[in-house]
Amino acid sequence: QPLAASPGHVPQVLCIATDITLRASTEKELRASQARFRSIIEDQTEMISRATPDGICTFVNGAYCRWHYQTEEELIGRSFLHRIHEDDRQRCIDDIKNLTAGNPVISHEFRVYPKSDLNSRWTIWHTRGIFDDNGQMAELQSVGRDVTEQKVAEEELKRRNDALIALSTIATTISELQNIEEILKVTLQKTLEAVHMDSGWIQLLDNSSVHKRFIVSQNLSPRMVK
Repeated sequence: QPLAASPGHVPQVLCIATDITLRASTEKELRASQARFRSIIEDQTEMISRATPDGICTFVNGAYCRWHYQTEEELIGRSFLHRIHEDDRQRCIDDIKNLTAGNPVISHEFRVYPKSDLNSRWTIWHTRGIFDDNGQMAELQSVGRDVTEQKVAEEELKRRNDALIALSTIATTISELQNIEEILKVTLQKTLEAVHMDSGWIQLLDNSSVHKRFIVSQNLSPRMVK
């Protein structure tokens, strides 16, 4: 800033300087911290995402992109809700709506389509709602993983347990019955319960395996088992 003087003559110049070393150092540390945080997020094997309260993705990590077979650019700005299985979608929406500043976290399981041309897979998500000072939800942060194999194993274990219980019940009942028809009816009933079916039949054949000696059925017309 030149000081006032006669035209064409500047006797003095006033300079004001500010030391920005601290600010520059702080900005550099902030960028480094952000880079480290991003590296940690990208190295996670679990899917991590942020989204608006209505489901529009604002951030996804590498694991999320790989699981969905899409790039970050293809996922950001689009809703994740349309990928949720139609039988689970409304439940997920309701779970999000029920989040509050006092109860901001939920763990929920639902099926998701990795791609539109692939079968759905079971996933578990830990979702946290981020709320502003007025108690309004501003953002969703979610961490999820694929649990399909675990669900299949649980269902298989349940199926086997149900079958063992049914066999035990059948054995106990048979020991108390003398009439062959009653034995077959109980056997059929417990077997159908074990395999979660409503109808079926059991038939006994003679030694030639051609002629029926006896037949019992449940929820089937006589014509179907004739």
